[in-house]
Amino acid sequence: MGPTRHPLQGAKITTRTDESDEHVRRSASEAIRTRIVAYETGKMGKGSAERGADPKSVVEEFVRNQNRPLNCQNAVDALQKYGIKKAVVQKSLDALVSEGTLTQKDYGKQKIYMLRQDNLPNLSPEETKELEEKVKKLQDTVKQESEVVGKLEQSLNQASNALSDEELARRVEELAAENEEMKERLAKIKESQTLVPDAEKKNIVKAFDEALNAWKKRKRMVNDIVDPILENVSKKPKQFYQDVGIETDTEIGIELRDIEALRPKKIR
Repeated sequence: MGPTRHPLQGAKITTRTDESDEHVRRSASEAIRTRIVAYETGKMGKGSAERGADPKSVVEEFVRNQNRPLNCQNAVDALQKYGIKKAVVQKSLDALVSEGTLTQKDYGKQKIYMLRQDNLPNLSPEETKELEEKVKKLQDTVKQESEVVGKLEQSLNQASNALSDEELARRVEELAAENEEMKERLAKIKESQTLVPDAEKKNIVKAFDEALNAWKKRKRMVNDIVDPILENVSKKPKQFYQDVGIETDTEIGIELRDIEALRPKKIR
């Protein structure tokens, strides 16, 4: 029925201390304490009117409880449960304006209504302080409850994303089947495996070493020739290599140390 409002919205707070207003202040204090209790129990803004009550009284109670700017449609939406039609709500608002209970501001075709603040009771500084402390406690409670709700929502999301018992059982069966398939493939590979003789391994490694050493030797020879030339020309090494047609390891994406790492550490 509209956004939750501040429990003190129904009171105009001042520091007036005239003893002649003591009765008014006490009445206001009792009224606001009652509204604080209603706020704590979740009844604030819901109203106490029953279906069939005087429409104008229902509208007035709603406006007092809200104590904020609102239009006719806001009241109609909030008072649907009382079965009050829009025309009746509009008539009630206009009557409250005529009586001086509400003020009206026109913004184009939109009429905005607000409870007159000068008709609200005054509170003493002591009562104001007491109610502000009450509000702070309520705000702390809301914060704590919000944190609890956040944790519960997080747990709910985790539970919603988790697999059900049936899904877990199916997944276990699928993984077990995949595991058996892998075992069969591994067994076939082991059965058909042909081992390379030690002598052949040594020959392969020897040929690898010879090719690697030749690579290193030729690379060193090129560097010995090119480096002195580069010292006397203004070209960058990469441009010079391109001009004379030298293809470097880096240019074709090969590093000597990566090839060296392929050599087996030990040969029996």
